[in-house]
Amino acid sequence: MSGVGNGSRCPICDGGSTSELVDLGWLPVFCNVLWPSRELARDAPRGPLRLVVCEDCGMIWNSAFDPALVSYDGGYENSLHFSPTFQRYAERLVTRLVERYDLRGKTVVEIGSGRGDFLRMICAAGGNRGVGFDPAYDGPGTPVGDDVRFVSDLYSRAHAGVRADLVCCRHVLEHVEDPPAFVATVREAMGAGAVLYVEVPAAEYMLETAGVWDVIYEHCSFFTEPALRRLLETTGLEVLETGRDFGGQYLWAEATPSRQATATGTDVSAIVGRARAFAGSSRSKVGEAGELLEQRPAGSVALWGAGSKGVTFLNLVPAAADIASVVDLNPHKHGRYVAGVGQPVLPPEDLSRNRVETVLITNPLYREEVETRLADAGSEAEVLVV
Repeated sequence: MSGVGNGSRCPICDGGSTSELVDLGWLPVFCNVLWPSRELARDAPRGPLRLVVCEDCGMIWNSAFDPALVSYDGGYENSLHFSPTFQRYAERLVTRLVERYDLRGKTVVEIGSGRGDFLRMICAAGGNRGVGFDPAYDGPGTPVGDDVRFVSDLYSRAHAGVRADLVCCRHVLEHVEDPPAFVATVREAMGAGAVLYVEVPAAEYMLETAGVWDVIYEHCSFFTEPALRRLLETTGLEVLETGRDFGGQYLWAEATPSRQATATGTDVSAIVGRARAFAGSSRSKVGEAGELLEQRPAGSVALWGAGSKGVTFLNLVPAAADIASVVDLNPHKHGRYVAGVGQPVLPPEDLSRNRVETVLITNPLYREEVETRLADAGSEAEVLVV
């Protein structure tokens, strides 16, 4: 298999020794694009996925990534705000950012704003003005009574005139083929005293939990804390603080423009060790999930969640072909079909009409929420985390 993206050169430090971790074969290019028919879903474009780790900075990336396969448009749907669990997390984050940086009557730019759920929340919380950039945005571009407007485009130097007090870049950086160039553009557009809030999936969580369901083609980069810190520092930003949230699954950093580019050296040997063990642990996780499904009668199992984790699960576990349907709270996904496998996505209410005995979830944070919804619907289905 030949790589056509960054290959074996680290996209962050552009050097050092690398170790190949795992080759997952060909997976759907987009987990967050659902299809109007089973046939189209099964024929969805696929791309090669081969993970590599940098032994110098701890960065993990898909060395076989082909950017020509990836084009974001209005069919991309990854909003999680229909989940009460995720909504509580987002509200807590908004409160923290507004209070910490006194975001009242200020300007907030969000890169990769999606439908604008988070941007509207943070603007409403502090009476702020907001501008969202997202090539997949398909709504109105003019303000809707709350000083929030959207631009259906990538954030680039062409938009550097939009000055902000806070720039949010949540779950975007992992999609970017050249992170240093992207962050440098953001840095150039930031005024003195502005703060950048970056949030990405935590690669440490993936390694700690054998989280192979977290590996998707859309994510060409998987950031550990040392790699994210190094990226920000070498592009002229001073890192104020880093941390993890959402059950440890999200890695975040807050940074402000610095007069010089510096890099803090960090020992990443422990991260590299866990990364090298990932191939074996991920194979075991796929095998265990397959054994679990083989013990259940065909048609008796449903999967809760048609997001990234769920789509990867369905495509990596052969026995998942017997799962009749996928349930999701997001109404924009209902009536669509999952890329690569073709299962239909249904609203939770449909579970009560089917003889579902087991509901699988790929994210343990949602277990209580799912059990509550099932009980409210009169379902006695068992909820299991895979």
